[in-house]
Amino acid sequence: MTDARLPDPWLGDPRFSNLSDGSWRLFTHALMWCNRYERDGHVPKQFYAHLLVEGDTLGQILELVDNDLAISTPEGFMIPWEDHGQSLASAVQKTRAQNRERKRRQIEREESREKARESTREVGQDRLGQDDTF
Repeated sequence: MTDARLPDPWLGDPRFSNLSDGSWRLFTHALMWCNRYERDGHVPKQFYAHLLVEGDTLGQILELVDNDLAISTPEGFMIPWEDHGQSLASAVQKTRAQNRERKRRQIEREESREKARESTREVGQDRLGQDDTF
């Protein structure tokens, strides 16, 4: 799983600096929630309670919309995912698959090296204790 990104250029950016505490928390919780569940910024209404934000959630969403940080949708709201530097779920899944494949190849190489070492040891073991008399 990737982590939600909070880039340092956001510090001092008026879109973020002017947010109320509740709206900032809603925004960051939504980033984390969307990352965890690979939602690419889409937050359906039925999951608002999972964002653990107190107060007027709808008012906070409108504040995000007014500051061009979210888009209201009939299903809930959406954070323009890539515009905010987040990785799409498809890219995360592709990276995970590549990492699994790389790890699989690494394990195969290590197993192959270990087998080669064992076969070399076995050859050397045959010679131990043999008499060098002619």
